[in-house]
Amino acid sequence: MRRSEFITRMAAAAVLIGGFASPASAVDIVSREKVARDIVINRVDGSSDTITIKPGEKLAAVCEECIVLLGNTSVEASGKVTVRVEGGKVSLSQR
Repeated sequence: MRRSEFITRMAAAAVLIGGFASPASAVDIVSREKVARDIVINRVDGSSDTITIKPGEKLAAVCEECIVLLGNTSVEASGKVTVRVEGGKVSLSQR
């Protein structure tokens, strides 16, 4: 096997392994609202996004570790948890 082929295969394997490992430990967000809500996701790498979550919508694998804000409430989320959006607030529940 040539060196370039070996490197290509190793890179593909790393992508596959990373793809399987991430969702299992990633944070999901689910809305129990009857209206759309704008939530802010602050990630540990310093990036931040404002996301609109629709009524009843579930967002999978939003982050591995982050702070989720809605209005004057926030939760620190990491691992196998689900952030619930309900009553204009955010809260955590285990999966």
